[in-house]
Amino acid sequence: LTSAGASAVSPSAPPKPPEASGGSPAGGAAPAAGGGGGGSKAKVPAFVPSIEGWRGYASLIIVIYHCGVVNAFPTLDGGVGRAMLVSGFLALNFFFVISGFVMFLPVVRAGGEFGSVRAYAVRRVARIVPAFYVSIAGIIVLFPWVTPPGAPTFWLSERIQTLLAHLTFLHWEVLSGTIDGYYGVPGLLGFGVNGPYWSLSVEAVFYALLPICAGLYFRRPWIGLGIALVLSTLWRAASWRVPNLMDPKTTTPGEAFEVGSHLAAQFPAYMGNIALGMTAAWLFAVIVRSEPGSRLARVRERASLIQAASLAVLLVTMWLAGRDGLYPLWGTGPYNHYLRDTLPAIAFTVLAVASALCAGRARLLADNRLARWLGQISYGTYVWHVIVIVFLVWTVGWLPENSTLAWLKYMAVVIPTALTLGWLSFRFVERPVMDAARRYLKRRAAAKVPPAPLDTPTPSGQMSS
Repeated sequence: LTSAGASAVSPSAPPKPPEASGGSPAGGAAPAAGGGGGGSKAKVPAFVPSIEGWRGYASLIIVIYHCGVVNAFPTLDGGVGRAMLVSGFLALNFFFVISGFVMFLPVVRAGGEFGSVRAYAVRRVARIVPAFYVSIAGIIVLFPWVTPPGAPTFWLSERIQTLLAHLTFLHWEVLSGTIDGYYGVPGLLGFGVNGPYWSLSVEAVFYALLPICAGLYFRRPWIGLGIALVLSTLWRAASWRVPNLMDPKTTTPGEAFEVGSHLAAQFPAYMGNIALGMTAAWLFAVIVRSEPGSRLARVRERASLIQAASLAVLLVTMWLAGRDGLYPLWGTGPYNHYLRDTLPAIAFTVLAVASALCAGRARLLADNRLARWLGQISYGTYVWHVIVIVFLVWTVGWLPENSTLAWLKYMAVVIPTALTLGWLSFRFVERPVMDAARRYLKRRAAAKVPPAPLDTPTPSGQMSS
């Protein structure tokens, strides 16, 4: 979902892109507000290249993961390799961490001031709505080719009834279809074609709530993080108990599971991930502004070691999550499923902050041209890649096979096609609309500047008339 500044931490950072973005993978702009707070005079950058890179990696993991989903997860080596593939679902949690970081960074730089809500709304709409609507239009046009043979046209099917919910980003709150959404089997979410649309609905809730809570969270970031982690864990625990309360005489196990999984992936379940990103943005700014020689400054000096250690922890926690499986269908283990999302998200948060502080060769882990390009096109890649997958299933005839060869075959086609569509989306939809939104906001800001008094000297020394 992605959802892509001023000078970045790295001395070789690229020029400011059209808009710094984050999250699910659709993300937020980081306007060049002035830095606030105490400490040294070091300015907190508005754009962090490594965050863009990590978003790019996360989007690629999602594509690889869904190529595995469509083939019922090939056994691969039957061990570490398969576990890492199954753990690809965690990339969505990483998207939400990134979204929290990028969306909250402007607030941190402004010393807790949120700024114009109108301008914020314009930037959010310009960032996520046009590309999302274009992908919906693509589903409508391609509907006969991305649904099972003999399916009715979009305008004659039940999917049209869900169009308003999708256009208003309420589809995940009011629709279901979480199990059937990936292969074109009749369902409501994503018109039965594009299940990953659900995360955009979660992201939209975060966008709506941020202006309300940003100032308070800035003043108490650690307390806010603790509350969010507790609430998200309680929400998931309660959600997975709902199926046990349903009457087995009137509800099948599959229906009960779908209800529980639907509830467990609503916005409250991801508050902890988003809060991790918000607190990470605050901590990043505090470290950047720290006085030379202070304890926090020494943290920055050791950023490369922290990056390596947190990456190792992340890989281990992802392996554990994949080994035990995402759903009971794939087996259970001692790794509590309430920790499967949280521990990797914490490790990823530490990794993201450390990468943002790294200098020299260590920064190249995420701050490199390929990773940044993947991050830039991640939103378009995200909203289009499953459309490519279901096209291969229903039109090309690549029916799911539980084999490594089938998985590799899908990746060989889906990855380059999805990246191409992501680039086209960014080049011809996202960037032009974001540029237009910036011009609009600049004109509004200029119109609000009062005219100079008659006795005010002009730059040339003449009196204004």
